[in-house]
Amino acid sequence: PTPFAKLSHRMMQECSTVDEAVLLLTAAQAVAPAFSVLLADAHGGLVQMEVGAFGSAVHRRFSRDRPGIVVAVNCYQSEELIRYNKAEADYNPAAPPWGSVSAEILQPSRRALHYCYGWPCGERAEFGDQLFQSRSWGKFECFV
Repeated sequence: PTPFAKLSHRMMQECSTVDEAVLLLTAAQAVAPAFSVLLADAHGGLVQMEVGAFGSAVHRRFSRDRPGIVVAVNCYQSEELIRYNKAEADYNPAAPPWGSVSAEILQPSRRALHYCYGWPCGERAEFGDQLFQSRSWGKFECFV
């Protein structure tokens, strides 16, 4: 898989539109680590895309005429990649740590970012591999 950091650098150097960035990510075929990314450009293009070892897919496109809410979770949501999600029964406590590092809410109408390091719910870790939750903020902070 191509490291996302390398692709991010290429996007900043080579792409001026969301569509160009989508083509770049799609051409990579496999990206590591897997996650959801929100791409925006100066022309009003806005795309939620999912990338990972199984490929890349546009989950949703937004515009001024087609506004919406972006929800990103720790599994694939796009039709093209959803079949690669693991069932909870496949949880392996011996596997490397995983879990939410942070949660973000973008509110363009206010030009605000609502950010929470760790879990926004403030709950304790359920499994032994969900590290660093003792440092979780447990709530969102608004940055304008």
